[in-house]
Order: sequence, then C-alpha cells, then structure tokens
Amino acid sequence: MAHAPVPLLQAEPADHPVGIGTGLCLTDTGVRGLASATDHTTLNGIDRWIGGVHLRGRHLPWRWDNGTETLARPTEETCKP
Repeated sequence: MAHAPVPLLQAEPADHPVGIGTGLCLTDTGVRGLASATDHTTLNGIDRWIGGVHLRGRHLPWRWDNGTETLARPTEETCKP
C-alpha cells in the first residue's frame, strides 16, 4: 500500500522496502479509504491469485466483508476514487 501507484500509506524511508522499523503514516487517500470513501483496488488494480481465483483489474464484482466474514458486492460509494 506504500508503493502502489496511488499509495494509501507513506513509508519512511521511502526508498527502502517496508519492514520492521519502517515508519508508516496514512496518506489523504488512506484516510478516505478508512472512511470507505475510496477503494484501494479500484484506484490501483490487483493482479493476484487467492485460493485458486485469479483477481485481476480494477473493477471486481466483490470484496471481502470483515463484518460478516463473507464475500459481498461493493457499493458504488465504496468504489469511488
């Protein structure tokens, strides 16, 4: 999230991989993400295999809902950049 095209986190030092001892703070976009006013995948896309499913692109038909621990369709409001 710190090295994405539209980062949600700012890392210090910025030119090193994120690891133990890396300072992190939220960007303005990260603050909007926590408020569900923007969506990391919509902004930055994804190209990842999870559980035998290839997730790719910016507009996926579902997201994981931590509250219900199920897959859910994202609302228009949670996917706005």
